[in-house]
Amino acid sequence: MRSAVAAVSSSCANLPPSTREQGFDIWVSLLAKRGSMHVEEAPHGYEPGNILVTGAAGFIGSHVAAHLVYHHPGSTVVGLDKLDYCASTDNLREAALSRNFVLVRGDQASSDLLLYVLRTHAIDTVINLAAQTHVDASFHATLQEAVRTTGTVRRFLHVSTDQVYEPTPPEKEHGHSEAARLQPINPYAASKAGAEMLVLAYGTAYHLPVVIVRSSFLMGLQLIPKYLMRALAGQPLPIHGRASDYARSFLYVEDAVAALATVLARGEEGEVYNCAGTERTVAQVAQDVRALVRMASGSSTAVDIQTVENRPFDDGSYRIDDRKLRQLGWRPRVSWWDGLRSSLAWYRDHGRQHWGNIAHVLGASHETEPPALQPPAS
Repeated sequence: MRSAVAAVSSSCANLPPSTREQGFDIWVSLLAKRGSMHVEEAPHGYEPGNILVTGAAGFIGSHVAAHLVYHHPGSTVVGLDKLDYCASTDNLREAALSRNFVLVRGDQASSDLLLYVLRTHAIDTVINLAAQTHVDASFHATLQEAVRTTGTVRRFLHVSTDQVYEPTPPEKEHGHSEAARLQPINPYAASKAGAEMLVLAYGTAYHLPVVIVRSSFLMGLQLIPKYLMRALAGQPLPIHGRASDYARSFLYVEDAVAALATVLARGEEGEVYNCAGTERTVAQVAQDVRALVRMASGSSTAVDIQTVENRPFDDGSYRIDDRKLRQLGWRPRVSWWDGLRSSLAWYRDHGRQHWGNIAHVLGASHETEPPALQPPAS
């Protein structure tokens, strides 16, 4: 921790001007709060050389990059991102403070760019996060083809979603295992399933050393969940008709990063690993957020929870079985409530400065200042 802060003055040149001028104090406070992520040892097993992280400026990608530069100081970590609507260099404050981090702005659909990056930086490990949120990135085999062409990559970790499965029937005792049939029911999920098939096909046909992780819903710093921000603004929390009883598995982002690190180190080539968290229904999430904001603000009133009309499309509950991943030694460490408290504190203290005006994201304008929020209990 001390050495990381001491390195700030010499490494800030890696940060964009807006971040150097406005974000330093926030970063230092966040690093102090999040330092616990770095005290755990990295899992033993596969040792990467130089690492390419696609989608590095996104929510999960930036946390992965920060983890890698700390735990693999002898490796060069190259972040590739086209910096579109769901990415920001502000997310990379922590990673950019390290001398072994390089950010490349570009589109992974460019084969020339990929070949240049893979060869110039002698990449032997790829973590593909760009296809986790982008539908268009899912249909490209450009990255796999570049990896096949160079022939130097020893590990290709592809990150997918639990939505490649069909919704989980209420009567099913356990969630879907990795062996369950893929049956996506919306275009986003179909693109993720297709991307997985493409990755696995390259593994089979060209012996690419691929491993896949299917992750549940993520929560954590710097991602805007509407419920948290609406509750802080005193706005009602909407539940769409039948969605009240739909269940989701929620995983704190640092636990997700630890899961990826575990699979990178110990996962078997050609295998798929589910990564799950705490299961909550939509109604439970709304109730928990309402209760936490009320308790943290000391208010005697609570925001309303409103049932609104159904969406044109409902996707049901998603539950997955992650016993296979747990056999590698991974366990989630951040509880639902601790993760929710930490996230809420961050949004209250830093959300507006980080995101700017988010009224359009909340779905309604508001002028009310959110109530005071106490820091989460240690």
